[in-house]
Amino acid sequence: YMKIKFYWYFDDVEQHKLMPAVEIKCVDEKTINCLHGVLTDDAGINSITWLEKGVEIFKEVENSCNSTIWDRDAWGSEYTDGRVKLYSLYDDEYYVYLSLDSFRDILNAWVDFNRAPPDLESYIYLEI
Repeated sequence: YMKIKFYWYFDDVEQHKLMPAVEIKCVDEKTINCLHGVLTDDAGINSITWLEKGVEIFKEVENSCNSTIWDRDAWGSEYTDGRVKLYSLYDDEYYVYLSLDSFRDILNAWVDFNRAPPDLESYIYLEI
């Protein structure tokens, strides 16, 4: 069980720029870290295009018998055997699994949040 909150904050470097953020509450710290890493690993460029690619990849995976990988600089996700593995690209032992439906719900909500105009008063809450 997870509680997830998407919100906006002012960037520490560029004080005038609002950035998207995610807060995850869960009993398992590894799940928090892996999910946070996959959602926010933007390679230094907050790119909605990259997030939309992830949505497209995971929309079609059920019809494929191959594993599907979507990763960036430090974090990755892989669909295989009906579930999604979220993992560190630097530590083979640091990973967790989520159901495909849960991961898609979270990723879709994150993309929708990032598409919206930045607003300090804007939040999205999920319970998975």
